[in-house]
Amino acid sequence: MTYGAGAIFAVDATGALNVLDAATGEPYWDGSVALGNWRIHQQVAIGHGMVFVGPVDSSNIPTGDKAVLALDLATGAERWRHPIHAGQLSDPLVSGDSVYVATADGYGMALNALDGRVRWREPIHGAYLSAAAADGGVVVFGGDGGVVTARSTLDGHLLWQFQAEDHSIWQASFPYSPVISDGVVYVTCWNRRCYALDSENGEQLWASEMTEKRPPLTAPLVGDESVIFCGHDRYVYCLDRTTGQRRWTQQFARPSNNTPFLIAGRLYVVPQDGKLHALDPATGKPDAKTFFETKGKVDTAWATDGQSIFLGDRNGGVYAIAAQRIDAVSDPAEFEQRGQWTEAAALHALNGDLLRAGEIYCVELGEPSKAAQLYERGGQLAPAAEQYRAVGELEAARRLYQKLDQPDMVAKLSEELQEPLAAAQAYEEARQWAEAGRLYAMLQQWPQAAGNFERAGDSASKAGNAAEAKALWEQAGDAYRRVEQPEKAAQLFQQAGADQKARAVAESVQGTRVEFVVLRTVYGSEYVARLLASRKRYIEAAREYESAGLLTAAGEMYEQAGEYALAAERYQQAGNTEAAAHAMTREGNWSAAGEMFIAAGQPQQAANAFAKAENHLRAAELYHSLENWAAAAMQQEAMQDWEQAAHAWMLAEDWARAANDWERAGDLWELAECACKAAEAQEQQGNTDDASVHYDQAMHAYSRCGADQRARYCDLRRRFLRKQPLLEVSLAAARELVVGESNKVEITVKNIGWGHATNISVEVTPRFEDDPVAVRSKVFGLRTDLSKAQDLYVVPHHPGQLALDIAITYSDLRGQADPHFERTVDVAVRDKDASHDMTP
Repeated sequence: MTYGAGAIFAVDATGALNVLDAATGEPYWDGSVALGNWRIHQQVAIGHGMVFVGPVDSSNIPTGDKAVLALDLATGAERWRHPIHAGQLSDPLVSGDSVYVATADGYGMALNALDGRVRWREPIHGAYLSAAAADGGVVVFGGDGGVVTARSTLDGHLLWQFQAEDHSIWQASFPYSPVISDGVVYVTCWNRRCYALDSENGEQLWASEMTEKRPPLTAPLVGDESVIFCGHDRYVYCLDRTTGQRRWTQQFARPSNNTPFLIAGRLYVVPQDGKLHALDPATGKPDAKTFFETKGKVDTAWATDGQSIFLGDRNGGVYAIAAQRIDAVSDPAEFEQRGQWTEAAALHALNGDLLRAGEIYCVELGEPSKAAQLYERGGQLAPAAEQYRAVGELEAARRLYQKLDQPDMVAKLSEELQEPLAAAQAYEEARQWAEAGRLYAMLQQWPQAAGNFERAGDSASKAGNAAEAKALWEQAGDAYRRVEQPEKAAQLFQQAGADQKARAVAESVQGTRVEFVVLRTVYGSEYVARLLASRKRYIEAAREYESAGLLTAAGEMYEQAGEYALAAERYQQAGNTEAAAHAMTREGNWSAAGEMFIAAGQPQQAANAFAKAENHLRAAELYHSLENWAAAAMQQEAMQDWEQAAHAWMLAEDWARAANDWERAGDLWELAECACKAAEAQEQQGNTDDASVHYDQAMHAYSRCGADQRARYCDLRRRFLRKQPLLEVSLAAARELVVGESNKVEITVKNIGWGHATNISVEVTPRFEDDPVAVRSKVFGLRTDLSKAQDLYVVPHHPGQLALDIAITYSDLRGQADPHFERTVDVAVRDKDASHDMTP
């Protein structure tokens, strides 16, 4: 249901359009308007003396038999129709001189409201049957897939799109009409949220989520401070318009399909049960009683004229309910009741009501000149001017319109007075540029004519009248050619689509100082840029590409010219951060390149750049984040942070380099551990020489740490790899040693290693207090697993414990001497006459 022009437009169950007088309920046209087998949506649009409807066929199946219709508001007769071959249509929206509809195949359209011609048709990401919203040159469509699309009312180009988050239960779709107020788009979504978006760029200002897991059921009502809508959960929600914070909720027995109305400080809601409720908009509290109750359920749209509420129920009833009581009081003059109009006019004039007096002279007495004088005396200049014009007193009328600051009327009267220059100047003041240009052209004042035609074309273009705009621009171009301004002439011919005239201007200025200016106007900056690039004028070409908004191409030109910093700047402006970073590498600015590579999401290249910039800390951090441990380690080494470098080498499993850095850091244990792992890894790979070197490194480190078992393990592995011998010495006596006697001690040397031992020298030195005696024995060689025993004789001087120091040296077949090996053995010594046991 829709209200407009004093009438109610209601669609019945058959899809017929019924038009009723809003005051009486009587049919406004001759019965309903049935449109074949089509049925009409609930909402129509009214404007320009027409009713706009978007019918679909009764089966709801896309058959191609669809159209947007314009019906005469007074009679219901068809004014025009525009076929649509795309299934269902949305409710129409009239804004300015355009009609906007959305089609089922996901397109938004703008039609000329006067003749139905298409102004533009662009995709909008799905569509629903609700109408769009338009304001300030922006038209906004809701759609499925969680997308709100904003396009220019002028030519339909995309301004922005907003993508809502989907929800776990309800799909994020926008099935209800958006509302635009004070530069903000308010829209309810099936993901249980109401959004506020900036109408200029689609930026989300706030989003408010409903409590229940049910979607909204209506478009929002936007008040001075609040946003109100109804939900599927039977609640009415009131949000703060600025923040989206919830102010109050009110629950009813049934949900409401209709956006609430705010009339005279009261909020009206009609749920599906047909009970009309009045609420306090500040608190949501309802009146004590139901305001009104219909005879059937209500699930169709309702309407209001600001004083009455109009709604229909499922039983076919249409109701007009007064939202507030208005007392009208009138007290007509006695002379008027008697028809004594001269006396009545005089009395009104005496009482100071010169307007009423003038009306009587104009309407009842037929004296417009007298009426004009009374209107002027009473300060009612507009009706006075109209009356002066009606009786041909044009100078007087123009004088009053000048006082009223109505330059358009001044211009018309000046034309009637045959004063074209004054008329042209007045049209300029009235911003009626086309009329001003026409008169200046007639007067052959070409500069003024050119300027006015240009402004008129611009104005028509902004209003969406493309054909009119082009015609006016072409006239402006002709005028500019007459005053020898080829640049402007070419520009306007280009805008007008007068290509032949534009090319003629371009040919006329070849080789002159304005050649590129005109070429730019006719063919565009990109064309000029390509021409300059072909002539290797790269800097100029870059600037032309900048003018054309082709920043990437501009960057390429600056690179050709060797201006890498400027190239990087343009690449960044174009959003091509990676190209900007590469340009900075050519500039040699590795730090800046690194930052740009980070912004481009190229951490590996960023790390490489920071490494070249010797910003080792940043490089190391990035390599760590990339788990490029070897590169990170090298950066830590460059900072002489040996411990961190060693840790990185360990993560890279480069145990040899980790060992070297632990050695620099002075951590012997970690040095030993890493050297041992390096040796094991090299051994597995068959690199025996390297493995033996690392085992040797680990053995010495373990020894310094007191880890003898680990040191012996490394020594054994080292010898095994080098095929080196390893001698083991044991000492045995047949009995206890006796003081003063020559006691035999057997020393056994065994090769438990993996190579032939040569030049074996064994030295046993008893530690006598008064006369230490060294006993030496030499064995020339032992193969692996062979042993050799030697008898040594010792004459101790005192009983007790005698320490025997044993030292062994030997070489392998390559002549490499083994480190000096020493050990000490304690043996028991007794007096000669003491008893003893034979002890080995």
